[in-house]
Amino acid sequence: MPFKSLPAEIQIEIFSYLQGSSLKAVRKVCCAFRDHAEPTLFRYVIATARYQSLGAFQKISLFPVFQKHVREIVFDGSVYDKILAKDERLYHRHAAKFPDLEQGFQWHKHSRWKRYQQLFKEQEEMKSDGVLVHTISKALEWIPNVSCITYSPQPRHLPAEAKEMRDLIPGGITALPTAGYTSSDHPFRQLVAALYMSRFAGIREFRTEALSVTSGTEFALDIFNLTDGNDMAAGKFLFQHLESLVLNMALRVPNERLFGETLDKFAELLNTSTSLQHLHLHPTHWKSEIGARPLFARLGLQNTWPKLQSLSLKGVLANEEEFSGMIKRHKETLVSVMFSRCSLLAGVWADVVDEVVYGSKIFPFVLDRVNERGLPNLDYASLGASEMERWKYEGRIKVTRDGDRNFIERNPAKRSVYDSRK
Repeated sequence: MPFKSLPAEIQIEIFSYLQGSSLKAVRKVCCAFRDHAEPTLFRYVIATARYQSLGAFQKISLFPVFQKHVREIVFDGSVYDKILAKDERLYHRHAAKFPDLEQGFQWHKHSRWKRYQQLFKEQEEMKSDGVLVHTISKALEWIPNVSCITYSPQPRHLPAEAKEMRDLIPGGITALPTAGYTSSDHPFRQLVAALYMSRFAGIREFRTEALSVTSGTEFALDIFNLTDGNDMAAGKFLFQHLESLVLNMALRVPNERLFGETLDKFAELLNTSTSLQHLHLHPTHWKSEIGARPLFARLGLQNTWPKLQSLSLKGVLANEEEFSGMIKRHKETLVSVMFSRCSLLAGVWADVVDEVVYGSKIFPFVLDRVNERGLPNLDYASLGASEMERWKYEGRIKVTRDGDRNFIERNPAKRSVYDSRK
């Protein structure tokens, strides 16, 4: 059967595996290919505090053919640094760390810094004059099928921007190592405000991507420092409609005295997500001086979500009773569970495993390098690196044809999850 004779839904599925440049080429073949490539090509739009990118977002939202295909808003959260925009010499010192950025004559280097300075100016203007929030709010009226918001810590440049950006320091590179995180005035807050202003209640999924490269603005707890009543209302408006939350979040706030208060506000937002079906919470940068206290309850994980089907926790500090309690509260709905790099202050992982194996029908269930602080006759913190690694349990549940459930250790060179009971 010729490809052109395939049903439209199959062609659309095939085209969904192509990258942007290939999709654009496919659209030029014939009218049918154009129509069938568009659902993938315009599946998401990029929003950010840059005029050129925001202009493209606005154009797509106003174009009748394209607007119906948009399902996701990807927010480029990488921001330009105030100090680098003010200090040209410091900018060039940072640019020297990128081999391709410091080539050329001095006037050429100066023009690059001026372009960076202009991008920073645009970014700050769009936050203060309302252009960002009002443009997004208006665009939401024309893209009713959007159901997902994704925060990207890495720069997301349009092809039209790539030439201008390629010889500049990427967004997210900062003069101060403590500045590479979202703050309470980060532009992403304006996307949340735009949803609230337009009363757009269609968002069912909120994801924040993990920082996977050196440049980027990592999503951090301080963005939930909601001091204004309207900001909290906007946050609740987003969270109360969510069915899926995948949150990679640095536990960082500029003022440590506000850490507990900000964490409580996040927990309050999470408590409003009563329709959650998928919860993946991966906190990072957990400071040791704070880590003496369990993190579980402070994150709002003591709640019950009646429809919860999948759970993934990474880097969470808690007691055994808290993990087991969450399994017990959701055993009727939970299908899959993964605990990665989590740590117990009290209790043993064997009890959590037994609760899953014998007290639920959860499958799959995975433990990935989890540990216990209170090992019998051992001080975990004083162990050498190799011995400490041996006490990080790994394994999964295996279900036989007869329905028998067993926990299988993944790495025979490591300790069994049941060893700490001995």
